[in-house]
Amino acid sequence: MEITKLFSIKKFGMGLAIIIVFNLFINYGINTFYKSPEYNNFCNPERLKQALNMRESCEAVGGLWTENVGYESKRLYAPVNGTEKPMPLVEIQSQEPKGWCDQDYTCRKNYEGENNIYRRNVFIVWIIAGALAIIGSFFVVAVSMLSTSFMFAGLLALLIGTLEYWSAMQDYLRFIILGIVLAFLVFTAYKKLKND
Repeated sequence: MEITKLFSIKKFGMGLAIIIVFNLFINYGINTFYKSPEYNNFCNPERLKQALNMRESCEAVGGLWTENVGYESKRLYAPVNGTEKPMPLVEIQSQEPKGWCDQDYTCRKNYEGENNIYRRNVFIVWIIAGALAIIGSFFVVAVSMLSTSFMFAGLLALLIGTLEYWSAMQDYLRFIILGIVLAFLVFTAYKKLKND
């Protein structure tokens, strides 16, 4: 009894190791051969040393200028007896700046565009790796532990890939991808498991 229990624990441990190492292998493969875009390559930190307090200088570096609401000159008036219009005594400029400059606006948009393309491509790699692992699990039937390990490794890869790109994905794309994956899983399960 003890030997059977020990053998089951070893099989479970080996299966878990295969699941973890398979997904680490995919992750490090992506990081080795397909580098993610770096924010500093799009938005050079040296740009932040410039003081941009005018619309023209802000827009010249690709920034987005935002006007402060309520910026205006204020006048103090001296009361004058017998006239309808008081005479200006002094004009005071508001201490608040006219606006502010988001210097990284254009370069950040460029970075986000490139990063979304990168995340989409990484998502595709994860989905393909997960699908291949699941398909492979049905052909390694001689060793049930290997078959089960590859099945769960593939499912984990599908989950990781989906989470990687989910926030940048549009709803219709989420719906289509989930429909394809569901149809694939149901078809594969029906074909391979119907005799069990």
